[in-house]
Amino acid sequence: MSDTGFKRFMRYCLVGGIGFCTDGGLLQLGIHLMGWGVIVARVPSFLIAVLVTWYLNRGFTFRKQHISFRESFPSYIAANAVGLAINFGSYSAGVLFSPFMAQYPLLPLAIGAVLGMVFNFFAARWIFRDD
Repeated sequence: MSDTGFKRFMRYCLVGGIGFCTDGGLLQLGIHLMGWGVIVARVPSFLIAVLVTWYLNRGFTFRKQHISFRESFPSYIAANAVGLAINFGSYSAGVLFSPFMAQYPLLPLAIGAVLGMVFNFFAARWIFRDD
């Protein structure tokens, strides 16, 4: 990986960390403040985290601020569908089949984030590629 590619990947990881904190923070608010279950609380936290990572990846990681929401967000979601399924699927499996993980939902959240990260990076590179 070139120096530029390495720096871009590091920026992507930083954005992923921000997305993870957004997702995890909202998940905890949904569970503890709103009284939602671990699956229901994950839906809005996940959707908001995806929006945050799209915005930051567009402007910071790939430096494509000129690409509009309408131009890139649908493709971002479509291209990341597999990574999103891995992330949400592993989280859901963890909280549904492990009482320990259901008690500590940030653990399966982290596992899902790591599992989806590499695939999503390559998908995002495709969305924000230089034409």
